[in-house]
Amino acid sequence: MQFFKLNLKSGFYVFTFIAICFLIYTLQQERKTPYFVLAPSSVTIKIQEIYKSFAQTISTTTTHYLQILNLKEQLTQLEEENQKLKAQLQTLKEVEIENDRLTRITELRSQLPHFTDIAARISGRDLFTDHYSLFIDKGSEQNIPKLAGIITPDGVVGYTIDVQANSARILLLTDRLMSIDAVVQRTRSRGMISGYGKNLSILKFLDRPQELSIGDLVVTSHEQKLFPPGYPIGQISSIHVHPSGVGHYAVITPTVDAKKLSEVLVLRAK
Repeated sequence: MQFFKLNLKSGFYVFTFIAICFLIYTLQQERKTPYFVLAPSSVTIKIQEIYKSFAQTISTTTTHYLQILNLKEQLTQLEEENQKLKAQLQTLKEVEIENDRLTRITELRSQLPHFTDIAARISGRDLFTDHYSLFIDKGSEQNIPKLAGIITPDGVVGYTIDVQANSARILLLTDRLMSIDAVVQRTRSRGMISGYGKNLSILKFLDRPQELSIGDLVVTSHEQKLFPPGYPIGQISSIHVHPSGVGHYAVITPTVDAKKLSEVLVLRAK
């Protein structure tokens, strides 16, 4: 019995020794890393790849954001420069308009040999249904007389009716109290200009109404003394029979829009 126990114990030791030797031999022959060793390494590599991808995404997003901020700053600078250029362009336009105005006034003065003129600025306006008046910043102290013709390079404006020391009131072509001798430039048909209101005048007391046409230019006649003869007054926009049935009259659109004036010339006969 003791011999049997001894042999069993010895056999267990021998079996265990052989098993260990076989395991060592197998591992040396296959030379493979066990799964329990590979697994942690694979997980680490995967985590590193995910982190690298996340870091690249963050870096790319940050780069794009900084580029957007830079573009926004550049856009703001371009808008500021654009506004400055617009302001400079507007200033240049104003200078061009002023130069053109002065040139036209100079040319006009050379065409007025029988008049002296004084430049005046519009200082005030009166707006009523039938009476629309302008005020200028020159008066008797600047030798502005009553009934002095007022013109621009574009045509007749009106004439002075009330003169103070440093101001004067102008009666306009559109005022119903206005009265100027005029002729139709094309036909030489004569008439009288009066105000019609609503920025219009009328040519009445026509001697040859049948010769009129829409678009004809009406100018000052030689009979009046306030303006140079042949100076533009307005164009015929419509022709009508007088309500009484006797005679005709023509509605005239003045060549000068008095509401847009800023400066005029005051005429005095030499």
